[in-house]
Amino acid sequence: MRLVLLFGGFTSAGALLAARSLGLKVALHEANSAPGLTNRWLYRLAHRVYLGDGTAAVSFPRVQTRVVGVPVRPDLAGLAATRLDRGPRRPARVLVLGSSTASQFLDARAPELLARLRALGCDVEAWHQVGDGDAGAVQSAYRELAIPARVDGFIDDIAEAYAWGDVAVTRAGAVTLAELAVVGLPSFVVPLARASEDHQVANARAFATAVDWVREADWRTEEVAARLAAILKNRSAWTESAHSIARLARPDAAAALVADCMKLLDRHPEPRP
Repeated sequence: MRLVLLFGGFTSAGALLAARSLGLKVALHEANSAPGLTNRWLYRLAHRVYLGDGTAAVSFPRVQTRVVGVPVRPDLAGLAATRLDRGPRRPARVLVLGSSTASQFLDARAPELLARLRALGCDVEAWHQVGDGDAGAVQSAYRELAIPARVDGFIDDIAEAYAWGDVAVTRAGAVTLAELAVVGLPSFVVPLARASEDHQVANARAFATAVDWVREADWRTEEVAARLAAILKNRSAWTESAHSIARLARPDAAAALVADCMKLLDRHPEPRP
């Protein structure tokens, strides 16, 4: 082993220090637009910092950075080509992705949102991931509103879900946004209010040219429904939304990251203290 590549989080600290003590090369990857605390503390010990978004570079002034994007799974790569000029289906398919440990906000509001979309003339159905939420309660909410819905704790085949959807209602995690861009899926984004240092808001802002978004505190179901209906009822608006998010995709992020890591192994000066 000659290089250790770390992706942030407090568990990276021990691995980074161990790698440096063994004389190994160290690289960090920061996926978020607003870097996490661990990466901001430890980057001075790294030989390179890779970024998902160039706006994060100002947080790493003493080390070389490379904007490579956020690596996503390879089975997503071909989905955009099958979607971009297709238009929304009937009924429109709404993919709801709550985060794994904080889905309660979307779990509580998505059924009402889809009911409102139907009242606005959109025939809709849902595929809803609740994470650690109460799947039974969410399924019952859709049933009471007569909204066809599949509710899962976790979606094992996310590529299948992205291919199924016509629009996503989701959190603003960096990996999720990168995946949505690669598959070209029009999206409405709700940053997690209790995300550390509000970093999901920064992610949403970085995608603001391509996705509609709102803070939890500013959510108004009728307003959100009206904004989604404007896409789902207008094929040209939907197509423009799909193309807009696809223009932010970096499908070669993993390859670019590996290629630069190989260069880093060949030669790079020690980072300044």
